[in-house]
Amino acid sequence: MVKRIPQANGPLNQLQWSPDSSTLALAFNTGHVSLWDASSGTLVRELRVPLASNPGARFPAIAWHPDGSQLTGGRPLRIWDLSSGQESQLNLPHRAVDVAWHPNGSSLACACDDGVIRVIQRSGRLTHEFKGHTNSCTSIRWSSNGKQLLSCGLKDLTVRTWQVESTDRSQVIAVPESSAGVKDMAWSRDGKLLAFTQHYERSIEIWDVRKRERVISFDMADGRPGGIAFSPDGLELAWASGQGAHLFNLQSQTSKLLADSPEESTSSLSWHPSGRLAVSFLKPISRVMVWDADRTKRSEFRGESGIVANSLAWNATGSHLAMTGVNSGALCLWDIEKDELRWQIEAGNVEQVLWSTDGGTLLTTLRGEIVIRDSNTGQELQRLDAVRERFGRMAYSPQANRLAVGSSSSLSLWDIDSKQVAIKFMVEVSGQVIWSPDGKCIAAGCRDGVRLWDARRGYELLIYSKSRWPRVPMNSETSVSPT
Repeated sequence: MVKRIPQANGPLNQLQWSPDSSTLALAFNTGHVSLWDASSGTLVRELRVPLASNPGARFPAIAWHPDGSQLTGGRPLRIWDLSSGQESQLNLPHRAVDVAWHPNGSSLACACDDGVIRVIQRSGRLTHEFKGHTNSCTSIRWSSNGKQLLSCGLKDLTVRTWQVESTDRSQVIAVPESSAGVKDMAWSRDGKLLAFTQHYERSIEIWDVRKRERVISFDMADGRPGGIAFSPDGLELAWASGQGAHLFNLQSQTSKLLADSPEESTSSLSWHPSGRLAVSFLKPISRVMVWDADRTKRSEFRGESGIVANSLAWNATGSHLAMTGVNSGALCLWDIEKDELRWQIEAGNVEQVLWSTDGGTLLTTLRGEIVIRDSNTGQELQRLDAVRERFGRMAYSPQANRLAVGSSSSLSLWDIDSKQVAIKFMVEVSGQVIWSPDGKCIAAGCRDGVRLWDARRGYELLIYSKSRWPRVPMNSETSVSPT
């Protein structure tokens, strides 16, 4: 059932579910906080911060106490006891931008506009001050065990962790130095490693997702990457560049040109679970080459200029490869086993092609629409008018029940059965979209780095950004030590 909640109190700044999901709290820039019963859709209570204490500024973040008995928010910061109706004000030396209750409800963490993280008890007593950000903090979160805090800086663009009960408190996770945006990403099959590249940069970085740190970074001496992907066994990382397709061995940490790979401009590549690797070459001759798991060249497809360099997609069995053209409007299906072109159609300037899990249909993105086609004939079956702007990338979840679609303004998670958007993240997606192997997380390449979200509960987990740590120049067969 869908219920409409009127916004009679002005622009809505934030909404938060109560811990038991029975009540929805809405905070407005006018200083109003309204509480709505989720089952009946009726207004339960309205709280108000005097306008004199909140002049011309956005209403700060609100936070429910873990037991649902209290709500925190307002400017200056206050706590509303929802059972007794009492209200108490918390006096902080600087304005709180975001707040978060400790998991056991004993204290409240406040991210302040002076860059200081302050922790106060329910009584209002200040217990901790963490300094490290150079300007206002935008977000604050507790770890599940309550021993760490995670904060984000506004202008210093850092993500920091804080050990609450330790003298060695602050650790910088990432410091961006480039606004070029992430271009391509790859998740290792075991979900432990995340590799990414940036637009206009000649480097590849590999991060340990659980440790939240970069483990390998290297510069490419032979051109910017056109695509990256981990091998199914997780031992190699394939990357395309302006001078051929390369394989990086994670154990020996050496890179080499793929056997029989021409030293030509490459556009994209794709691994099949069996170990087959397909690489598209853009210049000087448009073609797709396929290597078997033992890295021996298997077959080669050549089409007209510009036909086969934009997007590659394997079917589940590895017998067919779907391909889209660059500015040519061509969409074609190649039978790898028979080494023949099954069909080729004019489909417009398709940005990406994707197989359905049963192999019966192909999905393509085209000028803000998702087009579903019959994989046997290429005939159009249906169009989903998702968003009227340019897409980034799309990806099926491992469980095949959701489709992630990135655009210049959002990342949407579509429910396959209902064909409706289940979760939507308002963020500019500039690069690839990928799921973690277990389907619990979704990652997207954005202008400010790689962003990770919890795909089930719909909140952001981390941002991995271009760091200022030194990178190691790497030529073919040159060893690289982890940073």
